[in-house]
Amino acid sequence: QTRSRHRGNRNLFAIAGLGPLILLLLLIPQQQAFRQDLRRVEFQSQQTFSKSSGWQLISFSEVPNSQRRDFYFYLQAPQTEGVRGFASQATQSDSRGDGELLVNDLAWPSATDLIFQLNYGSNRNPPTAVEVSGNAPVLLTGGHRVGQTFTAQAKGLSGIWLWVDPLEDHLQNKQFILHLASPPLLPYSSGLSKLRLLLIGLLGVVVMWRLLPRAGHNSQLWFYLVVLAGAFAITQTVLKSSGNAGYAFPLIFQFVVVYHYWSWYVFSYDKLKAVSNPRASFSSPNVGWYQRGLGYLRNGRYFTAVVILLNLVSALCVFWYYRGNAPSGLQYFFDYSNFLYFLVFHVTFSFGPTALLSKLRAAQPHSLR
Repeated sequence: QTRSRHRGNRNLFAIAGLGPLILLLLLIPQQQAFRQDLRRVEFQSQQTFSKSSGWQLISFSEVPNSQRRDFYFYLQAPQTEGVRGFASQATQSDSRGDGELLVNDLAWPSATDLIFQLNYGSNRNPPTAVEVSGNAPVLLTGGHRVGQTFTAQAKGLSGIWLWVDPLEDHLQNKQFILHLASPPLLPYSSGLSKLRLLLIGLLGVVVMWRLLPRAGHNSQLWFYLVVLAGAFAITQTVLKSSGNAGYAFPLIFQFVVVYHYWSWYVFSYDKLKAVSNPRASFSSPNVGWYQRGLGYLRNGRYFTAVVILLNLVSALCVFWYYRGNAPSGLQYFFDYSNFLYFLVFHVTFSFGPTALLSKLRAAQPHSLR
């Protein structure tokens, strides 16, 4: 507003119930739902695990700048509640000072560190044998999450060597999912969990009261609710999960950027309505092509067409990257996480044709100024 010298309509963002709705959307996800998956690998036990005890490699695409960075990997076998299929081993002493064993994101009292080794680059040589006597077995099946925090010691982290023991002679094929994530965001404490549930209840009541139809009540909040929920559900679930890099809920940063992005459009259309002399000519020979192009953007129809075109091209490029096996070199252009930074640049760059306006005023007759 300061840069464009335009003050929007004071009721432009004054939507009844919008504030509680935004807070509610931020409180619904659990703390660990904001964790970012750097790599996600789905595999079948018969394809990866052998029938005898030993080291098993779960590989993924390399993490180039992994040296001295903190990570959290965890393994889960969905829909295996009550199944004893595979187990790993954990030490009861603090064998690794760079992390700890976590079961369902919580420290496990029966052991301290999981027995595992890291794989870097194209190396596929298994580690040396380990002494399993005196260690604590950790069940990998059962539907829970088993993992460990650690610090990578080299670049090109490309896999996890895990000691796996088959527990049954006739094992059925099970699906496993390995997550290589950023440092873990652990569940809320008991007090914060109760406070979160209380706030969700209070905000939910306020939002529902605002959504109920009644005389003289507009439906703008319904529009905001559908747009925000639909955008997050489609983008996160379809695009990111298909690229094996996703998680169900967005980071707060993504929420702020996307909301700011759409708010910029609302503000821009409000500004276009207030533009004086919208039919000013931009065909003057004193006006350059760049300034002439910016001048056309002051027309609502041209602005709408450009907005639709840019968003359509952006969506197709992101879709191509995740679903069309686009070259990995395009990651910093079309990867969704990095694409948010382009949105930040897009909504903060000022298209202020000040030189154009001064030339137009100078070219106009004195009576029209």
